[in-house]
Amino acid sequence: KGRSMRFHQITIENITSLRGTHTIDFDSISKVDDLFAITGPTGSGKSSILSSIMMALYGTLPKADLKQSDLISLGEKKAKIELVFSIGEKKIRALWEAKARGSTFSYDRRFFDEKDDVLPKEILPLSFDQFCKTIILNQGEFAKFLTSSFADRKDILEKLYGEKLLARLSPFL
Repeated sequence: KGRSMRFHQITIENITSLRGTHTIDFDSISKVDDLFAITGPTGSGKSSILSSIMMALYGTLPKADLKQSDLISLGEKKAKIELVFSIGEKKIRALWEAKARGSTFSYDRRFFDEKDDVLPKEILPLSFDQFCKTIILNQGEFAKFLTSSFADRKDILEKLYGEKLLARLSPFL
């Protein structure tokens, strides 16, 4: 309980229309402001970044009709997502890789600690559903969070921010 999650950096390779290797350093962005948004015109890669985060962490996407292979840039034989994040004070590296095996792809997703020891996938403080409701708020999804039951919202907020911070905010809730 109370283990906050923070993204530090994501590197993607051959993900959707973002061919080649691209890195976003969230730590550099947060030096300017703690709050930021991923914005841009349609087709600029916003959803690709969010999908990459979800794939690295959970190995799945919120839209049932999307598969892992849909993330791979057309015609590429490999793709990779590396997300560095922390839970509390513990820094973790999530790695998702896709490699062509004939006409299909094989997929691998793992978590590593700072010593490159493999960690269990159950290390994440939020379920996929909770993550989507609170972190990845696609169009119209914020309303789902707001209309969730008080108990569901409280549980999600406690997992995101910890009981102590939530208790400090309770006079305002």
